[in-house]
Amino acid sequence: EIYTLSLHDALPISISNEQPKKERMKYTIIRNNWYLDNEKELLKAIQKKKCCYIPSGKTKVGWALEKDYAEASANVFTDDDAKMIYEFTGKPRTYKELAETFLNAAGLSCDIVEKEKDEYIENLKKVGLKNDAVNDIESIYDDIMNGGLDYPYHDLKTALGRDITPFDESVQEVLNSK
Repeated sequence: EIYTLSLHDALPISISNEQPKKERMKYTIIRNNWYLDNEKELLKAIQKKKCCYIPSGKTKVGWALEKDYAEASANVFTDDDAKMIYEFTGKPRTYKELAETFLNAAGLSCDIVEKEKDEYIENLKKVGLKNDAVNDIESIYDDIMNGGLDYPYHDLKTALGRDITPFDESVQEVLNSK
């Protein structure tokens, strides 16, 4: 069995107790960092309004394309010698690095303005981000700002069997997606 977990997910009940050990059940846990694809609506809103608000602070997120996560997960699924736990993540980067890469890819020039949580969330609404997306960001904001998505990034590359899609190419791909 393979389980994929996000930031808030707890271990499935069958894994968090002694059952797998007793039954000698083979399982793998894959914890994905943050899909760069999740930032699509934010990037499109910035492009449309030509203003770039980011969370204040130096926290990092290990963005990578969802297709890289999916390919790596498929490789793990077919690997008879898979590890028990994988931490899939791209190279951790700051929101400022994301914004600079995006602005460069979009050919835009605007100030990158750091905002505290309440102002940042309010500005997401002002630039036209959908309510569901704003609610998702708000629900995990504190975990992200406290380093919940800043961890080493070797498992994804190893499971892919190749380099992770370069960050600038990934941002361009998200920008060009419909």
